[in-house]
Amino acid sequence: NALEALARAATAPYRAGVAMEYRNVDRREEGAKGVRGAKSFSADLCLIVAPTINGTPLGRRITLVQAKRLYRKVRAKKPSAWDNSFRIDRDQRLALQKQTHSSVYFFHGPPLGGRGVPVIPTQLVADLSEHEGSGRLISREKVAFASRSLSDWLTYDALALRIGDPLAELVERAGGKPGSLPRHLLHVPTVEIK
Repeated sequence: NALEALARAATAPYRAGVAMEYRNVDRREEGAKGVRGAKSFSADLCLIVAPTINGTPLGRRITLVQAKRLYRKVRAKKPSAWDNSFRIDRDQRLALQKQTHSSVYFFHGPPLGGRGVPVIPTQLVADLSEHEGSGRLISREKVAFASRSLSDWLTYDALALRIGDPLAELVERAGGKPGSLPRHLLHVPTVEIK
């Protein structure tokens, strides 16, 4: 790796890196019992972040992701008409909140607020959807204003280790089993030169 060679050449005292993996969660597992006494696992995706310093692992951190999409209006006269709100399964959201504070929602639909894939922490989804009444809907406008883009979230939260739960039971669950193992997403080496 060119950055590691540069670090050695410059006699850098530390070499830090961050690797990220992801694992899709199938419907059967999503509905199965969760961790910390949650009735269901309720995640569509597990993100696993593994930081290292000088090749020594610092542990793994898990973020659970629930993905929601916006549906086209069934009886719309215009083919490009979309629903005004994302549907939130309240029981799913409560299960995510019970398991970890490190969970987020990814929203998929037409571009909102200039963001390709808006990301909102689960607690904020709870606050906004409960504010709208039933806890089962969140408007497109609120998603646009309350979210960060996926690229910002990955850079400034996930890879910066500002989110992620190191709970052993959650790390084990996110690691999957044969037939459903995590896949490599990226590796970011960082060089610190003093």
